[in-house]
Amino acid sequence: MENNLIIKKANLEDIDKIIDIENDLNNRILSDVVLKNELNDNNYFYLIAYLDNLPIGYLSFSLCVEHADLNSIVIKKNYRQKNFAYQFLNFAIKELENLRIEKIFLEVRKSNVPAIKLYEKLSFTVINTRKNYYSSPDEDALIYIKEINSPHN
Repeated sequence: MENNLIIKKANLEDIDKIIDIENDLNNRILSDVVLKNELNDNNYFYLIAYLDNLPIGYLSFSLCVEHADLNSIVIKKNYRQKNFAYQFLNFAIKELENLRIEKIFLEVRKSNVPAIKLYEKLSFTVINTRKNYYSSPDEDALIYIKEINSPHN
């Protein structure tokens, strides 16, 4: 991968690194307990990204038979807008394809233009809007889908 970006499946040994990435956010997404439980659960799929051996991001999916829901993608603030999220999510899509996932779903704040550009660059398409899905501040969520495997393959 370009820029010395290395991506690997995350497991319990990575919990402190993921917490460090979470701590870079203004508001943490996951509690330590939830994170530990999800890393132990085969229905969740976590990847962690390293740049020059430093953890710079993680993403997580919940898996449900033939589809996956993107729960979070987090890149540390100093590494945003540098194409790492694109490389990271593109890698994850290929990994999900290998797991025979057919569809990926996600929701995003309507105002999160950088994320929306990323998802659309990776051929996600809007299928619906959830009114007032987010709070602090109240905001609609755009629901996206990406089909990655035909059920006939």
